[in-house]
Amino acid sequence: MPATLAAGEACLRRDDLTAATRRSLEDRLDDLRRALRVREGAK
Repeated sequence: MPATLAAGEACLRRDDLTAATRRSLEDRLDDLRRALRVREGAK
């Protein structure tokens, strides 16, 4: 999943996203970051 996170962050660097798309992607990436932290903590 780190590759997915990196791809999402790269997408956020684009300047052609609508505000709604940017907000949605930011929310999903936040969820992914939290899930990755939980997964790392479980190891």
